[in-house]
Amino acid sequence: MRAIAELLVDSSICLSDPAEQFTLNHPSGRFEVVIQNNPRAGPFARDALRVEMIFEVDSLDNAREQAMDNMAIVINALARTTGARFDDMTVIRALDWTPGLIDREARYYATSRAKVSIPAFGKDFADTAERMMAMHDDDVSQTVMRWYRLGRGAEGPEEQFMYLWFAVEVAAGSLKETGKIAHKCPKCGTDLYCSACGEAPTRRRFETEAIKDLICSVSPPDADHDELYTTLTKIRNTLHHGRRIHSVIDKLPCTQEEALNVLANIAWRAITRLGNEDSDPVPEEPLKFALIENVQNNVMVLSSVVGTRFEKGDPNKPVLSDAPDIKISMVIDDKNYSFDGQECSPSAPMAQI
Repeated sequence: MRAIAELLVDSSICLSDPAEQFTLNHPSGRFEVVIQNNPRAGPFARDALRVEMIFEVDSLDNAREQAMDNMAIVINALARTTGARFDDMTVIRALDWTPGLIDREARYYATSRAKVSIPAFGKDFADTAERMMAMHDDDVSQTVMRWYRLGRGAEGPEEQFMYLWFAVEVAAGSLKETGKIAHKCPKCGTDLYCSACGEAPTRRRFETEAIKDLICSVSPPDADHDELYTTLTKIRNTLHHGRRIHSVIDKLPCTQEEALNVLANIAWRAITRLGNEDSDPVPEEPLKFALIENVQNNVMVLSSVVGTRFEKGDPNKPVLSDAPDIKISMVIDDKNYSFDGQECSPSAPMAQI
C-alpha cells in the first residue's frame, strides 16, 4: 500500500532559505522525501528538519519501521554530502496515502525522548564510585570503562555491541599473558614439532586468543566457552563486514538481547580484572554495584490508530496538512509530560497514556 509519513530529524544543518524545500528520490523508486525546515525548531539542531516521505509498505502497522529504515538511507547520503551531524529521527504520523480515498486510516506516534531518572543513587554507590576511581587510575582501565559506558548508553544494538566489544578487546590486550606458545596442529590441536631442530617452534599469542582467554576466564565454568566465543565473534565479524545483527540472528543460538547482555557482563567483569586492589582506600569494606539484567536500550513508542476524513481538495492529491494534529502526553506522578520531557500545561488537553 501507498503511505505517507511525517518525520522530524535532528540536524546541525538546515535549509538556507526557510521558504524552500527539496525533493529527493530513491534511485529504485523505493521512496520520495520532501525536506524543509521545521519552523518550531528555531535556530536549534533538535528537530531542525521536517520530512514528508511517500513510500510503499505492506501494512500501516509497519509504516514507522519502514520510514525509519528509508530515512536512514537519506541521512547517510546527507551526512556524506554536507559533513553535518544527523542524530535522532522521530516519526510523528503515518497515513494511508492511496489516491482517491476520503476516509483514511492513520497511525500517530509518540516517541519518548526523555529518559526517566530513578531515585536510587545513594551513599553506597557514591562510596563505591570513589573507590573505583582509585582502583582504575590508569589509561587502560579508563579506556575500557569509557567503551563500556558508551556501550551502555548507545541507542542502536549494533553500536552497543561494538562499543562493548572494544572494551573487551582492549582489556584482553592488557591482560594477555606474556611469553610465547607453540604453534598448534590445525587438525588435532597438539603442539607442532620440528624434527630437524628437535624442538617446537613458538610464537606470540594472537589478539583473538587473548580475547578468547578473557571470555573464558570471566564466564561461568559450566558455560560452553567455545560456543560463547564463536557466537560473539560471529556477530563482531558480521558488523565489521557491513551487515546488521538481524542478518545472522537465525544462525545464532541466542537472541540479540541475550548476546548484548552476555557481552556487557563480560566487559563488566573484565573491568574488575583490571582493577588495582592495592589502591583500594578501604579494602575491608564491601563494594556495592547495581545488577543490570538487560542492557539493550529500547525506545518507548506509543502508536494510536486513528480514522480521519479528507473532505477538502482533490482526494487524488491529498495534502498532509489537512490531517488532524494530535498530541500525546505521558503521566508520571499525576503530572502530564510531553514525550520530550516538558511538563504540559493543565489547560492544554492532550491524549494521555
